[in-house]
Amino acid sequence: MQEAAQKNYGVQISVFSNFAPVNSQAIGSSMVFGGWAVESALPLSWTPEGWVGEVRLPPGAYEFKAGHFMNIQHLARKQPP
Repeated sequence: MQEAAQKNYGVQISVFSNFAPVNSQAIGSSMVFGGWAVESALPLSWTPEGWVGEVRLPPGAYEFKAGHFMNIQHLARKQPP
């Protein structure tokens, strides 16, 4: 039983979209998803079926959101004075 608790499982994330914007990411509570930091989010790859990403996670509960995210602070620094 203890052996099963330590095993990681492959998880596929799919975001269905009919267009391919510049980038898409999954962001969430686990460090695999960037710990809610956009700059560390899991990048997703474009396929004909939409955006996909794969991660290996131990059993547990995870919260994440997938989509097209921007770092607003990064944009704010680029604006003219």
